[in-house]
Formats: sequence, structure tokens, C-alpha cells
Amino acid sequence: MCDIFPTGYYGAMRAITFLERPLLTPPENNGQAFGSQPMSESVFVVFGCGPVGLCALLTAKTKGVGTVYAVDSVDERLDMAQSMGCVPLKLGRDDVVKAVMEATDGRGADAAVEVVGNAPALKSAFEVVRQCGVLSSIGYHHGAELPFSAAEAYQKNITLSMGRAAVSSLFDEALGCLMENQARIANFVSHNLPLSEASKGYDIFEKHQARKVVFKIGEGSKTANSHTDQE
Repeated sequence: MCDIFPTGYYGAMRAITFLERPLLTPPENNGQAFGSQPMSESVFVVFGCGPVGLCALLTAKTKGVGTVYAVDSVDERLDMAQSMGCVPLKLGRDDVVKAVMEATDGRGADAAVEVVGNAPALKSAFEVVRQCGVLSSIGYHHGAELPFSAAEAYQKNITLSMGRAAVSSLFDEALGCLMENQARIANFVSHNLPLSEASKGYDIFEKHQARKVVFKIGEGSKTANSHTDQE
């Protein structure tokens, strides 16, 4: 659990919370808000389907988002996203922005969650979001500049959220969502390795050959599980 699920949960909930927020509450409406976005009619795109991205996808589906696109270059990650009820889009094969625009009749996604932490992913997320949509970026960016200008963001009138998750304050809430989906994430951890094989674990994860690696403290090398088909 650590900060993985809370971070993915945070990224998705930032977008969901804004879209569910009433846009206007006129006096003549007797205090009843209108203009909020029904989740069942919403379209989300999640860029990056590693552990955090998969948690963001799961959160979006659990909270009732109607259509969720999963974007990644790794087939196994996309297969897992599809098993959660998401629509897979593979980098290098699919034109992500074009596919979403065509599916929404040129409108764009209501929200994009960017988990990768690089400029191309953030740029695509910005391009795919509709006017007055939400871009929630939880990827750690090293660059000094954004791949879009302040003027472009202003003209598009988007809501932009960036930064690290408040893990401690979100933990219980995120854990509840996680517990609700135990069956759907039964294969989330693909490798259990002893701490003595930590370098091996980092290596296979870096090569995109693992979903999530768990290190067992105090256990010898013979306790590593048998997921050798992914290594």
C-alpha cells in the first residue's frame, strides 16, 4: 500500500471532486446546485499504467466514471487496465488524442490524469482534455518548463492540479477503496522477492517486466515466487 494507492487515488479524486462540484447555484433554484458533471457520463484518460496509474484507473471506475481510457506502451499493463473495465490505448500504435476526440465527437475528455512525469505525457494530457476540463498531474516532473503555455491554458479554461498526494490524510479513505476492490487487484503484485534480491527487483521493474514488486525482509533467496515468465 505505502503511498502507491493513495497517490493514484488522489490523482483521480482531484478530477472527480472538481467535476462533481456545482458550477452555479442560482437563488431561483432554491439552493439546489446544477451544472455538475455526472460521473456516469464522464470520460477520463489516464496516462501511465504502472502501479500508481492502475490505482488511479481503479479509483475512477470505482467512483462510477463512465468511460476510462488507459494509455501505456506495455501490453501487460494495458491488459490489466482492460480487465478493470478500461479502454486500452497503446503508445506507438494508437493516436491517443485522435482516438479520444473521435469517441467524444470532437469534445475531448472531461479529465486527464497524468502519472508518467514527462513532458510528452503532460502535453498529450493537455491536448486531450476538453474546454473547461480537468488536468490532474501527479507524475514527478524534472523539467523547468511546461509543454503548454499559460495563454493556451487560459484559452482552454482548464483546471490544472499538480503536486504530491497528501498520503497521511488520504490513507484511510484510499484504503477503503482498495479493500472494496480486492478481487479486481488480486494479481497487482507480480513479484515477491527477498530483500537480498532488491537490485533484481528494481531491474525487472525498470524493464517493465513487473507490475509491482514486494520485498520480503528477513527471507532468503529461495522464497522468491515463481513468476519467472515475466523476468
